[in-house]
Order: sequence, then C-alpha cells, then structure tokens
Amino acid sequence: MKEVQKEKIIELFKKKGFDPGISWFCVQFKDKFKSEYNLDEMNFDDAYKNLIDFLRKEKIEEVLFFPEPDFESKKWYQAEIPNAYVKIEKLKDFLKEHVNTFTNCHIADKDLRWIFTITHEDDFVISGTKKLTQEFIKFFKGATIMSRAEIEAKWNKKKTKK
Repeated sequence: MKEVQKEKIIELFKKKGFDPGISWFCVQFKDKFKSEYNLDEMNFDDAYKNLIDFLRKEKIEEVLFFPEPDFESKKWYQAEIPNAYVKIEKLKDFLKEHVNTFTNCHIADKDLRWIFTITHEDDFVISGTKKLTQEFIKFFKGATIMSRAEIEAKWNKKKTKK
C-alpha cells in the first residue's frame, strides 16, 4: 500500500471533471461514465474475490482506493480511512481492514476510467465504459444486478404511484 495525500486525490478528481465537494461522490458518475450497474445480494468476501478475479483477468496490478472525498472520520468517531494505491495481491486484506460502510468507499484504476463503489448500504456499483462494465458483471453471477436505466425506471415507477 502506498498512501496518497488527500490533496493529490482531490487534484486528480478535478482534473477528471469531478467535484470532490459533492456529498455522495458517486451521484456524478452517471454524467461521466457510459454505463453503471448496481450489484446486490452478495457478501463482502465474494465481492472482493470477484473484483480481484476481474482485475487479474484485465491484468490490472494496482488500484486506487479512497473513501468519499468529503468524509470526516473524526467528526463521526470513525477510524481514518486511507487514500492509497494498493497492489492486487494485497487488496483483499486491505479491503477487509479499511472498508467502512459508515461511508461509501471506492476502488478505481489510476486514471479514474472506471470506479467500483462499495456503498454504505452494503451493495456495490460499477461505473465505466459499456464494454468494461459488461465484462465486470460477468464475474458477479450470484448477485442481483441492475443497470442504471433499470434502477431509474424502478424509482420513477415508485414516484408515480404516490
């Protein structure tokens, strides 16, 4: 693990067009990425294993890990969550130690071309290109998987019933 100063992460977000001041950082993803899927109904160990299997298949050797950019751990009496580059062979243990579902945590490639979010609601979201996300969800066969379009349609249907 190689920790990264929060200022460097913020600089990267801004360079890629993200606003690090927006709470629920992932609400911006639908405007930046072509495709998103929500993955639910699976445990963390399975999710971590599937993520690592995908990363190995894609020959990705290191990822960027970060919590919500505006998360203040001390304010909420939570342990500090590092911003770090993590080698794949160390990733599972790192995630077990540092994921805190008090806030969202994110795993991304170094250039933020895709982001895997572990939400505070114990589900997961993959955001990226259509090709990458479709390849990614193949590794999560046991999960309940919904595309962004399916989720938005479901929410809209609930709104119209009220």
